[in-house]
Amino acid sequence: MTYTPPDRHHRSNKVEREINDAFRITFGSQAGATVLTYLKNISINEITPPDQLDRDFLMYREGMRFIVAIIDQRIQAGENRLPKPEDKE
Repeated sequence: MTYTPPDRHHRSNKVEREINDAFRITFGSQAGATVLTYLKNISINEITPPDQLDRDFLMYREGMRFIVAIIDQRIQAGENRLPKPEDKE
């Protein structure tokens, strides 16, 4: 199996596990969960109104969503202890 980092930057499996564990620990607390909910509410869960369809605004909004999605994927990877030692580097 091959592990693909959510940000598509290739690092050693050891470094990836350290990063994923850091996200798991940071956002695993009640305060971290509160912050993550807030970030999702202002990005992923936010609906862009039709009068805000400016190209620059949409790019900005998609960047926010991308970052929050990476955070969420890193937390999940940390909870699942990814990458596994048997994953290819």
